[in-house]
Amino acid sequence: MSAVIENPKTPPREVWLVPIDKSLRKKISITDEIEEEMLNSSRYEMVYGEIRERTMPNPQHGRIQAKVATKLGLYLEQNELGIVYTETNFEFAKGLTRVPDIAFISFENFPTEGEEKGSRWHIPPDLAIEVISPSDIYEEVQEKIIEYFTFGVKQVWIISPESKTLTVYHSLKKTTIYTKEDELICEDILPEFHLQLGEIFQPPKKQKEKK
Repeated sequence: MSAVIENPKTPPREVWLVPIDKSLRKKISITDEIEEEMLNSSRYEMVYGEIRERTMPNPQHGRIQAKVATKLGLYLEQNELGIVYTETNFEFAKGLTRVPDIAFISFENFPTEGEEKGSRWHIPPDLAIEVISPSDIYEEVQEKIIEYFTFGVKQVWIISPESKTLTVYHSLKKTTIYTKEDELICEDILPEFHLQLGEIFQPPKKQKEKK
């Protein structure tokens, strides 16, 4: 992020910046232009007026995220049902933005004018997917799930590389847990979509040596 933006159009204001190490929490002075730049990087989320640094994915997290996004993207393209996004900012309310690891917006809910030109969407995705990192805090993950449903997300998937499980939140009160031996079938929002959990948790195989 650039340290200075010349000739800002808005006056600076103070906000809390909350890094991964929360003991380093501090107030900073920013303008709307700097805020836009920070949120556009997808490294930060605005949570009730605080700018929080997101945990960046480790290699395992990134690999699983890429596998799920690829499989979901191919399915959506073949069936012309919508678009998949990764690391994209969604603004749910003033002072509240979230960046799901993966998100799906159906064509049914897609704006007629197309994708937004700014740094974030102002509509909720149909599906939000989070891949849990070792440094993620349980309460903060639960906070995200509650926000997703509060602001109109239809379904949430929480993927745990550690336990090799995928938990589907159909609502805040109804969940289904899938293990690496299971096949995920999601007829309610993704008709005929099938995902073998063993495939996404499969560790990378070394490339065979060329003879």
